[in-house]
Amino acid sequence: MRWMLSHLPLVLALAMAGIACQQTADGSPAFRTRTLRSAKAITITRADAGRTIHLVVGDTLIVRLGPEEGWTIYIGNKRILAPSPRKALRSGTQGIYSARAVGWTELVATAMPPCTKHRPPCAIMAVGFQVLIYVDPVR
Repeated sequence: MRWMLSHLPLVLALAMAGIACQQTADGSPAFRTRTLRSAKAITITRADAGRTIHLVVGDTLIVRLGPEEGWTIYIGNKRILAPSPRKALRSGTQGIYSARAVGWTELVATAMPPCTKHRPPCAIMAVGFQVLIYVDPVR
């Protein structure tokens, strides 16, 4: 009882200021709700070559092109799709990227066969991969 009396002025002040629980027309409490969306992780492979990949800001893109060594990844606009802080990558995974801003960019990857480093180098062509990436603000 003593607690109630000591806090009565605060409760009255809040009620008078309109900060206490707001109500809808039918008298039920009015709450503001917001749906939280968890980020998705999307994995692309060589089968996705030439496709357009749709992401949402906050999504993660995993590039898994195969076990060949020597892949070089190029991102057209790193403000839109940026490398994630390096974690130990699984074999066959070339990178993990975060969708940071709305817009279009491209991801291009090339892999040089190991024999191109031999003397004389082999005549095998490099492996190429390209996708367009569009990042939306929301799903």
